[in-house]
Amino acid sequence: MQKRGYRVAIVEHWNAFAKIRQDLFGCIDILAVKEGETLLAVQVTSNAHAAARIAKSQEFAILWNTTGNRFVLHAWAPLRTAGTKKQRRYELKEILLPVLSVFQGAVEDAEWDDESL
Repeated sequence: MQKRGYRVAIVEHWNAFAKIRQDLFGCIDILAVKEGETLLAVQVTSNAHAAARIAKSQEFAILWNTTGNRFVLHAWAPLRTAGTKKQRRYELKEILLPVLSVFQGAVEDAEWDDESL
């Protein structure tokens, strides 16, 4: 994110009393700002857990976006390389949330009849 010109702050922290990691608002790991852009909230996870994190963050992402800000999920997946395990590389998949929010209103407003199904 910093290479892309963002200033970032990690807003996830370790709660020693409860012995758990706590995200800001239950789903934000990083806040990022860049001149001329809206505030960016980032949920970070592995690619294997992306679907669960999308489901977890979806409702808050809708609220977050109503404030004019953006919410993205960063899902990291290991790349298979011929090198040793010490040279592991990862690929980033960036997913803008909320997923399907653009279509949600259209689907809810659509008129369906039995013949079209």
